[in-house]
Amino acid sequence: MNDFRKRSLYYWSRLYGETISNAGKYINLKKCVVISLLDFKLFKENDNYHNIFKVKEKDQEFLLVDDLEIHYIELPKYKLENKDKTTLDKWLRFIEYAAENRKDELIEMAGEEEVYRLAADRLKKLSADEIKQQEYYAREKAWLDARSTAAFFEEKERKAEERGLKRGIERGIEQGIEQGIEQGIEQGIEQGIEQGIEQAKVEVARKLLDILDDETISVKVGISIEEVKRLREE
Repeated sequence: MNDFRKRSLYYWSRLYGETISNAGKYINLKKCVVISLLDFKLFKENDNYHNIFKVKEKDQEFLLVDDLEIHYIELPKYKLENKDKTTLDKWLRFIEYAAENRKDELIEMAGEEEVYRLAADRLKKLSADEIKQQEYYAREKAWLDARSTAAFFEEKERKAEERGLKRGIERGIEQGIEQGIEQGIEQGIEQGIEQGIEQAKVEVARKLLDILDDETISVKVGISIEEVKRLREE
């Protein structure tokens, strides 16, 4: 249950933050007191059923501010104490009756002191307010969950697009290389054939130099007269 220590601090911070309006100043923040009634033992450091925490300087123990006050009441430890020994004991008895919906006992306590009657009336209102508060927290949680889920899928989609783009670029490069090789081979073959044909024409022209004139060789073989003259000069 060690996480409950942080949880109660979170509850306090939520309440504390709500005491200032959007246009307010920090100086307007109000003191908040959180009281946690526990049906388990939270603190092993002592046997006190009631522990109070504030923010103090480590060595001299003066308060930073008096705005933070968290009370922990551990009911398992309280049961070991003498009931109704203090005012707190009486209030715990009142809370016990309220939790168990023991109306007769509540009415009896309300008859003892006016403060208990006021507390009983206030309890009814708080019960209604608590329902509204929980509905608000449920809506807020649903909104946060939806935002988190949307962000998660957006991130997955972005990464998928990046991976797809990278694969597309790599595939494009591969295809470009393959096409380049194929085109190079085709061009090489074409050039080789053309060069072979031209070389064959030259060889035929050489054999006709002693038989035909330059113009006739140019026409019959398909090379220029300049090329025929060059061959004669060799």
